[in-house]
Amino acid sequence: MFTESAAQERLAAVVVERESVRTQVLGKRSALDDAIAALHGPDGMRVRGFMVEPAHAVPRIDPFHALRALLVAPLALGADVKELVISPAGPVGYVPFGGLL
Repeated sequence: MFTESAAQERLAAVVVERESVRTQVLGKRSALDDAIAALHGPDGMRVRGFMVEPAHAVPRIDPFHALRALLVAPLALGADVKELVISPAGPVGYVPFGGLL
């Protein structure tokens, strides 16, 4: 489950494994907004009535690489993981996770 923490400046994930539960800080919300904006083009993306726009000029990046680095890599999921349930909140819900895994 992806959640927003401390004044919505940082993102966190709750990772539930067979024998443990942990919270993983994922990084700054502005970096995620930039990556989502890059994914959806230079004009950003409208999500449920509000605009997701980059915090500043978005450099030319591979948005899938950036999103993978922000959302998937910090989870440090082992090779033995067979099932992954994602419950995103807000604009993260519009990220195509199938392309990130």
